[in-house]
Amino acid sequence: MAHIVKDRVKETTTTAGIGSIALDGAVSGFVAFSSVCANNDTVQYAIVEQSGSAWEVGLGTWQTGNTLARTTVYASSNAGAAVNFGAGTKDVFLTMAAFSQDIDVQEFTTPGSSTWTKPPWARWVQVELVGGGGGGGSGARYATTSGRAGGGGGGGAAYTSFLVQASSLADTETVVVGSGGTGGASVTADTTSGNPGNPGTASTFGSTLNSGGAGGGGGGGTGVSSGTAGTPSGSGSGLGSVTGFAGVAGTTGGPGAPLTASSTQNTGGGGGPGRGASSTGPVDGGSSAGITPGPMQTGDTGANGGTNGGNGSNGSSVVLFGRSIGRGGGGGGYKTAQATGSGGNGGNYGGGGGGGAASDNGFASGAGGNGAQGWARITSWR
Repeated sequence: MAHIVKDRVKETTTTAGIGSIALDGAVSGFVAFSSVCANNDTVQYAIVEQSGSAWEVGLGTWQTGNTLARTTVYASSNAGAAVNFGAGTKDVFLTMAAFSQDIDVQEFTTPGSSTWTKPPWARWVQVELVGGGGGGGSGARYATTSGRAGGGGGGGAAYTSFLVQASSLADTETVVVGSGGTGGASVTADTTSGNPGNPGTASTFGSTLNSGGAGGGGGGGTGVSSGTAGTPSGSGSGLGSVTGFAGVAGTTGGPGAPLTASSTQNTGGGGGPGRGASSTGPVDGGSSAGITPGPMQTGDTGANGGTNGGNGSNGSSVVLFGRSIGRGGGGGGYKTAQATGSGGNGGNYGGGGGGGAASDNGFASGAGGNGAQGWARITSWR
């Protein structure tokens, strides 16, 4: 089956009703449908009464025997519905409809499972996916005689794009939009390390074309010897995949750093490291890593770390191919003698949550921010 676009194809018909029509041969100076179409090829058609005002424009399917099925009606003299043609001769010809649906874009932004429907005329399909971002870790809570580290930022999810032939896809395919990971809970007990953030979940398309890797959760802050940086902290980035392999979530632990982009996807930025604290002053959190540049995009800097134990701002994002994609979350900081701030939530879509700030014993540490949800866009054209 192919979609046929040709000039000067015109026949007549005397078929009445709303069903398929029998074509009666080419008009002088034109060619017949059978000269350009094979069985089950699709065309854009127009049917116009020669002695009346009834007309119809739509997508038709030509079939052996020189009949044309009126598969989808785009517009008509019957308020857009199929016309119940009466007796008499009608002209039937190929056209380029004003409402031709040459490009179909279906976007999915609600976490969970949805259904994509393939347009009957589609020849090529581009799938774009972003997984859910990782949640940030919460800050540690320790005595002022020891170190207190902020939580690591959650990893940004992967952006993945691939092109497939529409004929390789079913009439409907399942699209799953990944969820963002929740941030680590605030620590309310003395001498306790922070809680790690939860990883996001991957966004997928179809049963075998899985991609859009999720961001890993940020590590919780720990108590260390006075004056040194807290470890573990930060998180790895998400990693998309090629056909047949599921997206791989980013890892926790270690400083935030993106994985290397391949020719088919770009990884999200890694979460930032939490910072340790001395017993005397405030310490800012670490910045996250940026989005790794791929062959069709520019690299980007990551989100800044939390400042002086205050609440982190919501995650920032960067626009890629007309869609805002979140970055990795910044690491949490520290400030003495107060309950400390939570990490900001990740920016849509797929951004990692910020790490929560560390606190002294007697004060609640900051919770990690939540990762942002994923996203999917499926674009079809002829």
